Amino acid sequence: MKINKYLVIVVLALPAIFYWEWARQQAESAYSVSSVSMVSAAGKMPSVPKELEFFDSKMKKQSLKDFKGTALLLNFWATWCPPCIEELPSLAALAEKLSKKHGVKTILVSTDENWQVVNSFFKNTPLRKHKGLLKPNQMPFIQFLDPEGRAAREFGTEKYPETYLINAEGLVLKKFIGAQDWESEEVEGWILDALR
Repeated sequence: MKINKYLVIVVLALPAIFYWEWARQQAESAYSVSSVSMVSAAGKMPSVPKELEFFDSKMKKQSLKDFKGTALLLNFWATWCPPCIEELPSLAALAEKLSKKHGVKTILVSTDENWQVVNSFFKNTPLRKHKGLLKPNQMPFIQFLDPEGRAAREFGTEKYPETYLINAEGLVLKKFIGAQDWESEEVEGWILDALR
């Protein structure tokens, strides 16, 4: 009888162990650095979807058209997304560097349901940056809200975070899928090479 009990326990535990290992591997792959260049079949870079709109902190509609003539790093993220949160400190460091040295603006577009969720996240979540903490009023990003995920879908975003490098002419030069180590020389090199 004891053998049967142990056999049942082992049989029930095996699927859980396999699932746990599979989930662990999925989580690890979500944090790996990856990059996909976006080139259409005709060899031309796609441009930013027309009429792409977000909401600013006062819930007024804003558009990427307002940034015409400026290179952008556009990041779709959410407060409920662990890989998004993981990359925020390094993205902040890169945003600061790109803005000061190269005039590139970094835009964070949250797909959360409202600004209260986003503001609460930044107020209550300590994000490490270099030797200190990122403070909500010192973020080096322009922040917008896409509560229904419409703009993210129009861009072709399927997984959070996804980040697009857009040149001053409005062409998408690079798409980064998943969390990145934005402070790595490799990623910064890809960005600066693409902008040349």
